[in-house]
Amino acid sequence: MTGLEETLRKAGIAKVFVVGLAWDYCVKYTAMDAAKAGFETFVIEEATKAVNQSEQAAASLRQEMLDAGVHHICMDSDELHVVETR
Repeated sequence: MTGLEETLRKAGIAKVFVVGLAWDYCVKYTAMDAAKAGFETFVIEEATKAVNQSEQAAASLRQEMLDAGVHHICMDSDELHVVETR
């Protein structure tokens, strides 16, 4: 337990955008944990990279994350245009 969930909730955060390395490990588990905690969760595909870069692995990973409630978006997705900066 890191306390991040509580911090995000206290700040009124409802959406989580996940980027980084590695898509099939750290990004995957961070995104799936955020979705499980009830946050609307997005992985920005151009801002992450997998260790296993095969198309088969990518398709499997996308499906696993989709099944967990994680959305995959691109840098030009409408979801990013509504992000409020403070």
